[in-house]
Amino acid sequence: MFALSRPFRHALVLAAACVLAACGDDKPKSAESAPSAKSQAAAAEQAQVLKYNQYVDTANGVSTSFSEALERYNKYNTPAVNAKKPIKDFTIQNDIYIDRTKAGLEKALAMQPAMPALDSPAKPFADALGKLSPLSHELQNYSASKGYLADDGAKARELSAAYVAALTEVVKQEDAFYSGLSDQDMQNTKTAFENAKKDSAAYYRIGLVYWGKAAQAQASTFLAGEGLGEHVQGFKDAISQVNDMGQGYDRKAREQNQKGCPSLMMHVNQYVADGRTIIKSTEDGSYVNDAKNRPAVMQHMSRERDNIRDLRQHFNNIVSALNTNAC
Repeated sequence: MFALSRPFRHALVLAAACVLAACGDDKPKSAESAPSAKSQAAAAEQAQVLKYNQYVDTANGVSTSFSEALERYNKYNTPAVNAKKPIKDFTIQNDIYIDRTKAGLEKALAMQPAMPALDSPAKPFADALGKLSPLSHELQNYSASKGYLADDGAKARELSAAYVAALTEVVKQEDAFYSGLSDQDMQNTKTAFENAKKDSAAYYRIGLVYWGKAAQAQASTFLAGEGLGEHVQGFKDAISQVNDMGQGYDRKAREQNQKGCPSLMMHVNQYVADGRTIIKSTEDGSYVNDAKNRPAVMQHMSRERDNIRDLRQHFNNIVSALNTNAC
């Protein structure tokens, strides 16, 4: 098994932009609805969108997860701290994101309406960041000024255990928050897809995102370096739907412009090709055979790892293209 960065950022942006508002929702409105009721419903929906956007913006504002920061600290700093020898190098990651993320979470928590699925994990995440903040800032200043050269690492040793404990709690709450955000994001996308007018550009557009996220969910074990396992058929079905949604969107685009949407379709075709390659290599045993025949010194290099990277990147490329209105 090998760890790779979690793909939060691009996967969430489109959902914040239009999913809660059910983009492409062309269902007829009741003629009996009073204007005041309509305006109240629109205001409530807009408030929900704004709050959700705030959570997404906060999540997207962290380029390196706190989990990765902890992993790096334990890999490079902890051995030096425990060695009892003069420390020659000491760095702190993510210090700039602590107060910024806490403020973003607290801003969202203060907004209405209540969103229990996100508010519940956001509060302890913000609290954990608050406890980490003073320790991180002190060690960041110590690192930036190379204080370890003046005291041979005494302050690092003094604060390291408390810092690691506080950062470990942040990682725990970060995981819970992102899990809640991911679940909410998928539910929002599903709702928008189901509400969109069938066989419309909006339907195929949101369908690309919905089925792409469904495929990524089915590939979760593969993305973690553990293979598709029992998810082969689910992944295969989702990849087929991504292909259908892409073809449908391109067809609708060509009705407006005969050139269609080649920039988006390039990413869709790359993603579908990635999926089909992964399915074939899983079903014919190629990944297993490659692992058995690969020399020990080359275990960090594999076709499976390359396929994981490509699948993640090409899905993000689809969402980015849709977010920037490539067509």
